[in-house]
Amino acid sequence: MSCAPGNFNKLRLATGLLLLGLIISSLNPTPVSSNPLVLPDGEKGNMSDQNGSAFQFSFDSSDITVSKIYCIGDSLTDAGVYEIELMALLGPDWLTIEIGKSADTTADMLARFQADVIDYGDAAYVIIWGGANDIRSLPVEESQANLQAMYTMAHDAGIKVVAVTITPLNSEPAPNKLKMLAINSWIQSTAINVDFFADAYTAINDPDNPGNILPDYDSGDHAHLSHLGYAKVAETIYDAVTWTGLNKLLLTLVTRLLQ
Repeated sequence: MSCAPGNFNKLRLATGLLLLGLIISSLNPTPVSSNPLVLPDGEKGNMSDQNGSAFQFSFDSSDITVSKIYCIGDSLTDAGVYEIELMALLGPDWLTIEIGKSADTTADMLARFQADVIDYGDAAYVIIWGGANDIRSLPVEESQANLQAMYTMAHDAGIKVVAVTITPLNSEPAPNKLKMLAINSWIQSTAINVDFFADAYTAINDPDNPGNILPDYDSGDHAHLSHLGYAKVAETIYDAVTWTGLNKLLLTLVTRLLQ
């Protein structure tokens, strides 16, 4: 089977664009320029191969999109703070979607996981941060089973899973704090179908008063976090994950070149 020289050059250029995009994405998800290429809707651009043959492609503003990160959890997620801080770290090619619900247990999260995350079909990552409301009412094994079900559902849907540990709750009695530690240990060492592990517990825990929130990270109710605390969670997640997302524009250019 032979390939015409023009088609071969298109294929070579398309492959090069894809490789370049993958390399850039793996190095740093934040764009190095605040002035991206913009062409008016419907205009045509062109690229040339080494022989000077022009490859034309049409362009529409809908060709630029962002990589979406779904954030599911309880009131700690519903506060909507760490998601904004995470976007600030990642840059404009990324969008966090806050789907936390106050008072949710992992059972509640699991019950809506399909509809709130999977069914949209556009999640690149899902951050699963839950369990704080479980420790008073659910057995550890049930919490683990609920979390595992969500991890596996996302994995099977091709979504990268970020598992986050439960953060300290100052007022809980010792038995409940032990349940929390058991769930967190399981998340770190035993759970499967997890792509990235973010240890928010350690990031927020007061080393001088274990099992309690560092004062600077405490909102004042000894359960929820201050802005600094949520920013620390965002930083912890950001550092724990390898963020890879190809801008749709790059993929569109490759597709058009191969047509």
